[in-house]
Amino acid sequence: MSTHLLYFIVALFATVLGTIPFGPINLSVVNITIKKSLRKVLPFIAAAALIEILQALIAIFFGAVVDRFLMENAWFQWLVILVFFGAGLFILLKKSKPRQAAKPKLQLPTFFQGILVAALNPQAVPFWLISLAVIAESISLNFGEYRMVSFLLGVFVGKYLALAGFAVFSQKIKGRLKEGSRIIDRVFGSVLIAIALIQAFKTFW
Repeated sequence: MSTHLLYFIVALFATVLGTIPFGPINLSVVNITIKKSLRKVLPFIAAAALIEILQALIAIFFGAVVDRFLMENAWFQWLVILVFFGAGLFILLKKSKPRQAAKPKLQLPTFFQGILVAALNPQAVPFWLISLAVIAESISLNFGEYRMVSFLLGVFVGKYLALAGFAVFSQKIKGRLKEGSRIIDRVFGSVLIAIALIQAFKTFW
């Protein structure tokens, strides 16, 4: 197996494993697919995969700096916690309205929603810091000779495939959910609040 292929496969599997646990990104994919369509969620997935590349790069080049920044600037961690807690509470308390011939309203395109949700994910850079340390125990990481490109391509493909899997699954169960169902909103809101509480626990203790 060539070194480039090895770097690609390692990055792909690490990204898929990091995407499987329920978090704001994959839950957003489920939410958008069920409420809109599979086609509508694809730009969101592409944006999230691009941001994952950026987060992996930050961990590779600035891991120590980011770790020190988070340790010395608790306000940033609390800001992220408040954003997730507030978003989760809003979704849980939001009242569903009967569908009408509604007035068109301005909505953020799903591509930019993907950028926003992925960029605010508090688990991404720490995940890559830990993953890179674990990977380095098995293979000697050397990103020269374009191996970085193979690694980042693996990150993109892994994120895209994992999120696309969530989208396809959501599309299959979409027909079983009644229109206007609050199940997804409740799960989505609860997970956002859980993430906020876990981050608060880690920050405080």
